[in-house]
Amino acid sequence: MLTNVKGRRRWPLVSVCLLIPLSHLIVAPARGDEDRFATQVQALLQNYCYDCHGESTQEGMLNLQQFQSTADANARPELMWSVLKNLRAHVMPPADAAQPTAEEIEQIASWIKFDVFRLTPEHLDPGRLTVRRLNRREYDNTIHDLM
Repeated sequence: MLTNVKGRRRWPLVSVCLLIPLSHLIVAPARGDEDRFATQVQALLQNYCYDCHGESTQEGMLNLQQFQSTADANARPELMWSVLKNLRAHVMPPADAAQPTAEEIEQIASWIKFDVFRLTPEHLDPGRLTVRRLNRREYDNTIHDLM
C-alpha cells in the first residue's frame, strides 16, 4: 500500500516533466510562420506590392504594409483571399510593373494557403459529394425497414 502512495506522488512530477518539453513543440509552428513571413513574404511584398499598395499610395484602398505578421493577415481573410486570387490570375502586379517569378508567386500563395488559412492536405475540400444509388436489394430492404 505504501508503494502505491509513493507511485502516485511521482505521477504529477513525471507528467509535468513530460509536458514542459511537449508544450514547447506546440508553440514552435507559430514562430515558424512569423519567420517565414519576415524572411520570405515581406520582402516579396515590398519588391512587388508596396509601391502601389503601401502606406503612401493605397490604390484600391488597399494597404498591404499594414500586415506586419501572419496574425495580422489572419484578421483579414477576405482580403487575403482576394490577394491570392489576383496573384494566381496574374492580375496583380499589373503588366507595366515588375513581375514576380512563378516561384515567388508560389511562395506568397503557399504562405496564404498554409500559414494564413491553415490549410492542410487532411482538411482540403473533397469537392462535390455524389450520393450513391441503391441497388434493388438495398432499396427493398430500406423500404421494408421504413414500413
